[in-house]
This record gives sequence, structure tokens and C-alpha cells, in this order.
Amino acid sequence: MHNKLLSPFAFVYYIRGLIYMVPVSFLIASWIHINSVMMISIILTLLFVSDALSYFYFRYSILDDQIVIKKGIFFKKTIHIPFSRIQSIQHNQLFLLKPFNIESIKIETAGKSSEDGNELTAVNVQVGEYLEQKHREFVHPTSDESVVEEKQQEAEETTSSDNSYTAGIKDIVLFSFTNLKLLYFFVFLLSRFSGDFFSSAVDDAANKLSHMSVAVIIASVIMGVLLAQTLVVVYNVIKYFDFTLSKKDKYLEIEMGLLSRSKIRVSTNRIQSVLVEQNLLQKWIHISTVRIVLATDESSKDDSGKELAIALPNLFAKDFSKRFKEYFGWVPLQYVESFKPTIRAWWIFSRNLSWLVLVPIISMCFSDNEVKIILALIAVLILLLIVGNAHFKYKSTEVSLSGDGKDDSMVINTSRLLNKRQYYIGWHQVQAMRIRQSIWMKKTQLAHIEVIIRSGMTGKTVTAKYLPVKVAQKVYDWYRQ
Repeated sequence: MHNKLLSPFAFVYYIRGLIYMVPVSFLIASWIHINSVMMISIILTLLFVSDALSYFYFRYSILDDQIVIKKGIFFKKTIHIPFSRIQSIQHNQLFLLKPFNIESIKIETAGKSSEDGNELTAVNVQVGEYLEQKHREFVHPTSDESVVEEKQQEAEETTSSDNSYTAGIKDIVLFSFTNLKLLYFFVFLLSRFSGDFFSSAVDDAANKLSHMSVAVIIASVIMGVLLAQTLVVVYNVIKYFDFTLSKKDKYLEIEMGLLSRSKIRVSTNRIQSVLVEQNLLQKWIHISTVRIVLATDESSKDDSGKELAIALPNLFAKDFSKRFKEYFGWVPLQYVESFKPTIRAWWIFSRNLSWLVLVPIISMCFSDNEVKIILALIAVLILLLIVGNAHFKYKSTEVSLSGDGKDDSMVINTSRLLNKRQYYIGWHQVQAMRIRQSIWMKKTQLAHIEVIIRSGMTGKTVTAKYLPVKVAQKVYDWYRQ
């Protein structure tokens, strides 16, 4: 395949971008005081011409050892992507284009992402299959990865060569109601709104609330939360519809989506670590979410800006060992040594957030008696949350080692906002490790262990806090061997 054009269906993706510019055109027109229809016409015409030129100047070639992408209207750009450097290939197919066998392909490497131009917006599915075939021919483990490869082969001998897991609607709904991240994000957006419109809306709501009973206010809040969570459920059902995880030989394949079908194929020796998440609600009903951390993964976001591919969205405790062994058999589940922080860490976790209680307490000095009662209740509630979060954080923090050699692994248990995280990391996947101490921590003989792994196109730091210095040194010595 030499000097190929994208499919003409690429304009479907371009049109999707043009639609987003309609509200922007209205805003620009209001700012410069011209006719809105005229502004929309000008902007959409310019964008359409630009997209048309970009389409005709875009060429791709699939050679024996690499894919070459040429793009640019005035400034030409040529991108060479060796197959051996590709971390994963992600396929996305809009439901409108399924009858035409057209899909979008994102090519992700350790140093580049599709944002840098490594994307074929609209090509025939046969192009994607050919690209996958060429990629498989060039996937060879490095010297550091050879040990991991041997462990993977041993694990695969004890499991089926073709395992498949499918999450039904029930699993996705349960995952949505127990995974509160999108709800947190929704509340965060509401808290960031500003301007006269929102200020007047807040004032109007405050006036209405002053005439309501406590029961009506509580009921309204509950209804609002349920409405937001219902929207989350709808979003997740569309995104994770017919979620399927398959393991074929040395590859994991994840496929999902209703309106846009997404498929990603990942070599198991490219996985940097396996992350098991469990928030407080999930802990009560004994389920968890399993994610994989890749060398590059721009399709989702974690707290450092990159969403991690969900391998198992809803895993019950009774199935954990079985499923984990099927898909991540090279990761040991039994560890010979475990280290926890001292009891002093519980106090430090509480102390670090105790200043939040001062906000309602100080506000009480400038409020009338009725408001003081409400602020006092808020202060008590914040204090209970701080103490509860500190206890959860203390119980969740732990570092475990499966052995003393380079063939062994470690588990780092951390938590954030009542969300427990377990990172399963092999010795060969650790990019760096360090012991960090403040002046005050030296006096109390405490230290943080920071483990750096590859995540996305940069690194991710996983930290176990307030461990005894001797324990931190022992973990550090394990890495230094």
C-alpha cells in the first residue's frame, strides 16, 4: 500500500468537528456584533475548505517494516512509524459507517500518540487487519522483557488459549452505580460555573430553598443525585455496550461501544502494571474494577490525565482469582512479605486535612444564629469525613513483595478519596524507585516509597506513604539488586 488516500467517508469525521463550531460561531458573532448567520457561514466555509485540502494532502503507505504518513498543506510533515515501536492499535467504528466497513485507526507508540498525527481517520477495515498482521510480525521482547515473556508463556500453558469475558447490561449498570468518578466530575463542573446567569440561578434557588422544609430539601438533593447518576449509567451503557475481553495467545483484545465501536489489541508484554480499584461502595458489595497500565494509552484518563484501559469493569470477589489468572497469569497473587505504615500514619492522614474544618468554623463568626447551627453541622460532617478517610487510607496503604529476585513482583496499595488502588508491578516494569523524606519525617523515622512506571507517554508515580524507614529501605534494596 503506497501513497494511499483516506476513504471519502473521512468527511463524516470532519463534519462532526464542524458541528461543534456552530455554538462557537454564535459567541464570536455576539462579541464582534455581526450577523450570526453570516459568521457561521464564514467559519464553516473556511473550515470545510481547510478540511478538504487536508484530506487531499494526506497520504499513508504501509511498507514491509513501517507505516509512513504524509500530511500538511503549507508545512509538510512526514511521520515514520516502525512496526516494532507500536505499542497498540486502536480501532473505532461509528455505527453509521459499519455497513461500509469503514473505521478509524489510532496508532500509539511509546513516544507519540494519535494527537501527533498517528491516526488514519477513515480507512477500510482490511487496512486495519493488514496493519495488525504486520505489527504482530515485528513484536519482539527486549532483553529486559525476556523474563516477563517466559513467565507469560508458563502462565499460558495452564490456561485456555482463547478466553473470553463479556459484560452484560446488568454488569455495566452495576459498574456505573458503584463507580462514582463521573458523578464527582459532574459536581466539580457545577462548582466551577460562574457568571451572571449562574449567579442569578443560585440566588433564585437559595430563595426557593428558604421556603422549603428540610424533608423537601433532602428529597430534592436525592432526586438530583439520582438524575446525575442515571445520566452516568446511560453514558456508560453507550460507551461499554457489549464489552468483551478476549485473550488470544499473547494478546488481550478489548472491544466495546454502541454508537462508536472501539477495539484495541494489546500485547501482554507491553503491559506495565495491572491496577485493581475498589471504592468504599464496591468494597461493601465485594466487587472491583481491573485496569491495565500501558506504555501509552490516550484513550482514557486517570488522575494524572490519562484514562486507563478497563480490562474488567465489574469483577466479583468470588471470581477474582479465576479471572485474574486467566488474563494476567504472569502476575502472582501470593506474596511472601507485606509492609504497612505505622499507627502514627493514621494521625498524619487526619492532620493533613484538618484545616478544612476551620472553613465553616471561621464562617460562623460572621453569621447569624440560624446559619451558625448549619455551619456547625457542616463542621462535624467534615470532621467525620476526614477521620473516616484517614482510617480508610491507613488500612489501605501496604507494600508487598512476592520474593527477593528480579523475576518477582510487588504490589502497592494506596487510596484516594475512599478509593483503594492496588498496583501489581513486575521488577522489570519499574522505571525508577526512590525514598522520600521531609525534615519532620526524619525525626519520626518515616518515609515515602515512590515507584515510577511508564504510563501514557510519560511516567506515573505510585507512592506508599509513611512507612517505617527500615521497611522503605528493604523495598528499595529489592529494586536495587
